[in-house]
Amino acid sequence: MNKKQSAAIPKVVGQTAAAGFQIGVRRTLPVEAEPIWLFLTSPEGTKLWLGDLPPLSLAAEAAFESQQGISG
Repeated sequence: MNKKQSAAIPKVVGQTAAAGFQIGVRRTLPVEAEPIWLFLTSPEGTKLWLGDLPPLSLAAEAAFESQQGISG
């Protein structure tokens, strides 16, 4: 496919060249960053956004996997 042919294909919003689709959401809240970060990194907070997992290590290159299959 040459440049003219690829330019004629309409791009779908959110579609990436190699990974399928991606979305992003952002919301600004009138709260200081520190209490939010402390909650998100607490056992209760990590369970909400990552699922059931052992205590999360925030060290560089630390890995995790939740019981729900979320990993990073």
